[in-house]
Formats: sequence, C-alpha cells, structure tokens
Amino acid sequence: MKVGIVITSLPLNGGVYHYSISLLRALREHDKSDTCYVVFHDYKDIPQYEFRGEKWSFHYLHPGKEKKYVKFARLLSVLGLSIFRVPAQGRFAALSERQLDLAICTSHTLAAWYCGIKYVSVIHDVWHRKGLPGASIFSDPLRDLTTKTAAQHAAVVVVDSQLGRREVIEAYNLLPERVKVCPTGPAPFMWEQQGTSNIDGDIFDSYRVSPKQYVFYPGGYQIAKNQKRVIEAVAILKTKYKLTIHALFCSPTNSYVGQLQTLAADLGVSELVHFNDMVPNKDVPKLYAGALALVMASYIGPTNMPIWEAFIACCPVISSNAGEMPDQVGDAGLLFDPNDATQLASCIYRIYSDKTAVEDFVAKGRKRAELVSPDRIAERVLDCIRSLSQEQL
Repeated sequence: MKVGIVITSLPLNGGVYHYSISLLRALREHDKSDTCYVVFHDYKDIPQYEFRGEKWSFHYLHPGKEKKYVKFARLLSVLGLSIFRVPAQGRFAALSERQLDLAICTSHTLAAWYCGIKYVSVIHDVWHRKGLPGASIFSDPLRDLTTKTAAQHAAVVVVDSQLGRREVIEAYNLLPERVKVCPTGPAPFMWEQQGTSNIDGDIFDSYRVSPKQYVFYPGGYQIAKNQKRVIEAVAILKTKYKLTIHALFCSPTNSYVGQLQTLAADLGVSELVHFNDMVPNKDVPKLYAGALALVMASYIGPTNMPIWEAFIACCPVISSNAGEMPDQVGDAGLLFDPNDATQLASCIYRIYSDKTAVEDFVAKGRKRAELVSPDRIAERVLDCIRSLSQEQL
C-alpha cells in the first residue's frame, strides 16, 4: 500500500506544521506494516534525514511551477464550475504520478481532491464560522468554502476532540461514522526534552525575564488569540496585587503587535510585556519549564497544542474556558473566562502563591499528556488507514 502525506503548512504556521511533523515521526516509529509513505511538502527544509529507508520518500511541492490558468481552474472547481482535470496539473501533479492508494492531508488542502485520490482530511477547527473577534469578511468565507469541500469529499475526516467532531458534522452535514477523533499531540521537540527541569543559564537574560517570574504564551498574534487579556491581567497584578509578573509572547510578528504594544503602554506595563518573533525550538522547552505558568487565553479551539506541551514540560496551565479546553485541561490546571482579565489575574496569583496546588497540577498534567503520546496518535491514524484499506482502496 502506498500512502501520501500532504503537508502544505510552514513552521511559521505553528501548531499545524508541528502536528504534521509529529504525525510523520509517530508513523515512522509505530507503523510496522509494509506501507510506503510519500511526503509532499511546501517547506523545503522539512527534516527528511530522519526518514531514510525504502518506506519513505519526499517530494517538494515547488510553488514556482504553478501557472495562473491552473490556479483559476482550481478556484472554478471549488465553486463546482470545473469540467476538466486541469486542477491536477501544476505543483500537485506529483500526487497523481505516484499512483497513491490514499492521501492524508494534514490541513484543509484540496490537493488530493484535485487529483481524484481517496484521502483523509485533518480539520483542526471551524472557528472561522463563529464570528469571533478579528473575523475577516474575505478570508473566512474562502476558508469555509475550501474546508467544506475538503470535508465533504474526504473518505475520513480527522478532528482533535469530541466537540470538534460535533462542530464539523453539523457545519458540513457529514455522516458521523466518517468523522474520527485523534487529539493533536505536542511538537516532537517537546517529547525529546520532556520533563526538563533545567532552567539555569543565560537563556532567560536574552528574553529579559527571570525564571518563575513570567507567564508564557506561544500563539499567533491575532485578536482571537486574545493576548490583550494577558496584558490586562499583568496590569491588574501590578496594581491590585503589587506583583511584578512579566508576559512573554512568541510567534511570527505582524501588524497586530503594534496594537498590543500600545495597550501595554497605555496600561503602564510596557517593561513587563515582551513580544518575540519565532524562537528556536531548542529554547521552547526551557521557556515552558522556566515559566510561572502557560496562559492559553485563546477564543479559538476546540483544543490547543501548547496545553499538551506545557503538561510535558511540567509547566502549570491556566487556560481559557472556551471550546473543548476545559475537557483538555481537566483537573490539571485553572480555567478562566477569556473576557475577564480580573479572573485571569486571580488565576496567575494563585499559581504564584500556592505551591502545593502547583505541584498537584504538574503531576496531573504529566499524566494527562499520556493521552497524546506518539504511539496513541499513530494508532488512531493507522486505524483510519486500516479501515479504508478494508474498503478495497
């Protein structure tokens, strides 16, 4: 059997890219069958060196080979107006040439559908349908159209949670038996340094923070990620609790950062709020381990990868109660209303002052992380492949 894995995300896309790499590694370690994998990827420097052997090959989807009429034909096909197989040309033509039995699309790409290949579609969320803060009148409807097409034509749709399953079934009128739950596990480099307690060295000086004196939030700079609530909580801690706690953000920077900087200045906490671009993977586990807590303030779910990563790194978790995050966190952390900065500040203060509670949260978090271990994720995906194989691919 030959299975293609289509990865059209880049490292700057954050969780989706790391999910894709974690899936590759999980299959490499735990698939003992004779299945051969062909990885089609947008990121030129994807770590191919880890997958040497007869079962694995890689194909770079070169964007420079795309022609305008092919792009236009793809748009027409999504709108139901295409009558030719033109969309299978261009950079996705390699999928047809490799004679795949099945493709796994790790985001809502339509590559396999364009080429007429049976496929599994991973849909991480449908937040674009909810009118959340920062919604776009242009990109959100386009994303919904492509996600709908990917979902309705997939042999199986994979989602991250039971809530995600219900939302996708309802949004796109899918047969329930075709929607499977497979949690989104942590980035591979987190497993490699799991449970690290090494918070020594000058790494914290370079980020202008001190261990256990900052909250950590790795998430894209956008309104729906709700960084502003964290900044407001830092200000409340300073004025109400007389406590100096820093906020450390990291993600590819964009224009929204300017608005967040203005908010920090208006609240008088500019010196306590640090906006970083992407940080090296080797630093991330230490930044988790050195943090007072992860603060996942997002409106977007259903679940979020940094919560799993914090559990692995023995970092206390404070999470928004949006989506499926209450179920993801369980009793291993604190929850707050993402619209209430005072509530968030109270949660941060409790983590700061109650060491017994912190030890309990960390122990429970480590246990919950077992739910997304690489072997469990691989087994869920392999179950999908086996079920489709039995349908005589």
